[in-house]
Amino acid sequence: SLGQALQMEYALSLNCCRHPELAEGVRARLIDKDNRPGWHWPDAHHVPPAVIEAHFEPTWEGDHPLTGLA
Repeated sequence: SLGQALQMEYALSLNCCRHPELAEGVRARLIDKDNRPGWHWPDAHHVPPAVIEAHFEPTWEGDHPLTGLA
């Protein structure tokens, strides 16, 4: 459902913001403008499955903040 998709996207967006790769991408593209990010992994295929799965985990206590959408 749309509500479930928005709930999943909310968790993904919060976890992306908490991960150091986002800050490194912002640094490389917007701050230093060198377009040379120092990623932890050489490409998306080398990102460990546990790191990907962690992006779907809740970062809040209790009910999902968007529970009313489901």
